[in-house]
Amino acid sequence: MSEVKRERPKYMVGSVVPQKKNENQSKPTVRKKARKQPIPRTDVRLAPKAHVGIVAILCAIVLVNAFFFVQATSEVKILDRQISKVQADITDYQKSNKDAEDEITQAMDLNEIKKIATEKLGMKPIEESQVRTYNKTEREYVRQNANIPEN
Repeated sequence: MSEVKRERPKYMVGSVVPQKKNENQSKPTVRKKARKQPIPRTDVRLAPKAHVGIVAILCAIVLVNAFFFVQATSEVKILDRQISKVQADITDYQKSNKDAEDEITQAMDLNEIKKIATEKLGMKPIEESQVRTYNKTEREYVRQNANIPEN
């Protein structure tokens, strides 16, 4: 048997390996680079104790916020009640002021004053003999130092 010896290419230093040329091809063939397979990403997972800690912190935050919300809501309700009470008081004061104003307006009516003086207080109308005149001095006001004589 005869062995067929293949001829081995000589070893070359470097990274470039010469390719065999086909006589039929005029252009050298370019090897396609093999696509790299994507490396599967592994999610960073926290230890179970870390989950418990995060959940506990979130629960504490929610509870604190709920407490402040309930407190604020109760304060708003209390203020609403106080506002309603003050508004009712204001309405009562306005009514009593209106009544007092009407009473004052009626009291300023001269006929009403005469009616109250004669009927309720028992006063009598003035007579001519009760009127006394006096001479005006230089002063703008009169000062009474003694009783007026009855003559």
